[in-house]
Amino acid sequence: MQISGRQGEQARNYCNTPTSISMRRAIKYPSKDEPKKKDGEQLPSIKGLFIMATWTSCIGTPVVIFFSFIYQGNGVPTFNAVLIIFISFYFILICMFSYRWLKKKLGEKGAIATSIGIVALLIYSPFYFGIIRIGNTTYNQAKEDITANTKGKVEIFAEAEKKFTETKAKAETGDAEAQASLGYMYANGEGVWEDDKEAAKWFRKAAEQGHADAQFNLGLMYDIGEGVLKDDKEAVKWYRKAAEQGDARVQNNLGNRYAYGKGVPKNAKEAVKWFRKAAEQGYADAQFNLGLMYFKGQGVLGDGVTAYAWWNLAAANGFAPAKKKNDIIAKSMNPSQIAKAEMLSKEMLKKNPKLLKQ
Repeated sequence: MQISGRQGEQARNYCNTPTSISMRRAIKYPSKDEPKKKDGEQLPSIKGLFIMATWTSCIGTPVVIFFSFIYQGNGVPTFNAVLIIFISFYFILICMFSYRWLKKKLGEKGAIATSIGIVALLIYSPFYFGIIRIGNTTYNQAKEDITANTKGKVEIFAEAEKKFTETKAKAETGDAEAQASLGYMYANGEGVWEDDKEAAKWFRKAAEQGHADAQFNLGLMYDIGEGVLKDDKEAVKWYRKAAEQGDARVQNNLGNRYAYGKGVPKNAKEAVKWFRKAAEQGYADAQFNLGLMYFKGQGVLGDGVTAYAWWNLAAANGFAPAKKKNDIIAKSMNPSQIAKAEMLSKEMLKKNPKLLKQ
């Protein structure tokens, strides 16, 4: 059959197109068992896998050594740390060799994701075992510290208990010093369980023999109501006995009692009397209180210059509030008054060197 005209020309052109030519060629189709590969794709070689494993293992090595240096403290990696490094290396090596199989089963993306997960887990292992080791080391160190601390406390208590036994035996013979010491031990739980009633009992025994510290402590127990019923009058009674023996602390305490009328009728002159006794012994608190009485004009004529002089001495003895008071009062004084006060404190100190504690 011969085609002529326009139809024949179209047919000839159609047969001469590239499509018709390619259709005549033999086409090779991939089999079902053959994996699909992109152009130029090539699976990693054994050498490449080995290099990858080596580099990946080296990532965890510096970390393990670093933590070993820090927490072992001897600058040498422990055997366990080195063992973890080698185990990690071989696991990563196996993982990399299995990449070929993973790629076949899971495809390229699946193989990469799985490999990264396994490698990350293996890199994390040194951290994990390092933390466990650090935790064990910390626990053992804490245990040793607690044991040593406990042992030390047991030894201290045993020594205190021995001292208590010796002191009690001596106190029972009527020794006032031992009785006062025994009262202190009971009050503070040294070598024996704390017992305020027993403390008051032994303080009383010593106080009745004229022991000044015991008299003060017994007065204090009446003052705060420990071991005995609170009784301000009884507290003042024992404070006075101690104060009369020259104890500056108690003299200042007794001066406060009279200044505020606690346990005794309020009496500013009596307060000044006891403040002065303590102040003349260099007791800074009393020097401050005496200066305050001069400043307020209570029990004495008001005298800012003398008040400044006493506060000056109290500040020199380390009583900080006195320095603040001087700074305040100085604002209301003229330069000549301040100079006079400074001169007065020097004269007082010259007459009585005890005013300044060395």
